Amino acid sequence: MARTLLIGLAVAAIPIVSAAAAPATPEEAARLTALFERYVSHPAPGQPSGVSVVPAGESYAVTVDVKRAAAGLDSFGITFDPYTSKTLLTPQPDGTWKVHGDDSPPMVVHAGNQTLSFAATSSSFDGVYDPKLRTFASFDQHQAGTTTVRTSPTLDQNTRSETATWAGTGVAAEGGTVTTTAHYAATGFASDIMLKAAPAPAGTTPGNPAVPPPSRTGTAITVTAPSSVQDVSLGSLRAGALLDLWAFVVAHPTHDSLVAAQDDLKGLLRAGLPYVDSLKLKATLPVLAASTPVGVVSTKSFAAGIDASGLAATGRAAVALSLSDLAVPPGQLPPWSSGLVPTALDLHVTVDGFHAAEAALATVNAVDLAKDVVITPDQKAVAGRALWPGNGTVTLAPSRLTTAMLDLRMDGQASFAPAFAGRVTVTGTGLDKEIAALQALAATDPGAGQVLGPLVLAKNLAKPNPDGSLGWLIEFGGGPVKINGAPLQ
Repeated sequence: MARTLLIGLAVAAIPIVSAAAAPATPEEAARLTALFERYVSHPAPGQPSGVSVVPAGESYAVTVDVKRAAAGLDSFGITFDPYTSKTLLTPQPDGTWKVHGDDSPPMVVHAGNQTLSFAATSSSFDGVYDPKLRTFASFDQHQAGTTTVRTSPTLDQNTRSETATWAGTGVAAEGGTVTTTAHYAATGFASDIMLKAAPAPAGTTPGNPAVPPPSRTGTAITVTAPSSVQDVSLGSLRAGALLDLWAFVVAHPTHDSLVAAQDDLKGLLRAGLPYVDSLKLKATLPVLAASTPVGVVSTKSFAAGIDASGLAATGRAAVALSLSDLAVPPGQLPPWSSGLVPTALDLHVTVDGFHAAEAALATVNAVDLAKDVVITPDQKAVAGRALWPGNGTVTLAPSRLTTAMLDLRMDGQASFAPAFAGRVTVTGTGLDKEIAALQALAATDPGAGQVLGPLVLAKNLAKPNPDGSLGWLIEFGGGPVKINGAPLQ
């Protein structure tokens, strides 16, 4: 995906009208070079350009020095190691451009105290770039042997896939925006994670300075899946506004130059807000296993997603999470917990009533790059109130949690105004079996006795349903919590 973004940047300045297929000319190559340099740091007098465009039959071979292209991010603490992107552009009679690239050198990015590197044993990209959309009308990327490495003071992560494919489209939407969708599929997914203890603060390590402090061991986790799938959709993307913002950052590569022009920067930021009206993301792994120091945690299916809309006005975000056949390492949990450990989950939560664009606007208005503290806590509070202006709801759509003995179904809703209040309905089966199992263990296991009391109380507060299940109506807000009308003391 990183390569796709780089190629998009490289062709962002292609003119609206292109020539029909014909031998490429040095004059057109020079014109394209000048256009690209808007996004790739126009060279200072006497300095080489960060982009090269040369004729290649009916096409143009474009070489971009990504380190120079991203020089404008230096003031944000983001830098690239030397990296060259090579792309072949071919003009089409309809004004679009075919884009092809097959190089796969490693790319390394430094962001603060983190380093990210991307590499692949092979990579190919083919797309159709539409200058009217200022993004790709279609693209297809295939990679093999992909590796992403992330390092930081508290985390080392090495993620690999045997194969990875990105395919997507862009379609014109209202107001000159673009709706873009992409599908990602990978095989042979694996991720080695090392959670490291945070380093001791400077000056706090006791003992002889000549003697190195003891090593701070970490926790190793390996996550594997035979395949993974992701689907992404961005509705009404302001692709042009993003590219204009990038060009501005390129033209102001230092912190001082950004400070001097921050009024213009804020104007560009405001013009593009919220940059996208809707967002959908779903990830699915048919089998997921995590090897930990205490054993393997696994599921036979895992899926997570978010569906956010109304980001330009009143927002709504729905979050879904599901997993099945969850298995935990044997012997790591007390015997009494066997009937209470979740084995499957199907959760659906929706949040309504937030105002993302207004909060972003309040943040842009408040930020002052000339100050050491670019936004104060009070200003953050103002942005927070703009995000949640005092209304909105949280809805628990029909959801389900199961254990070895329990089957719980839930739904409910809560409102934020005039005070946080709502109700949740829970319907369950298997509670009698769980209580009986805990009673059998309680004589020899104190832990079972401690859990038994709350479960017996839950049964006593339950309302029997005609089908034999038990029901609980939980009400909260404006006083003590009530269960089936009985206040909890």
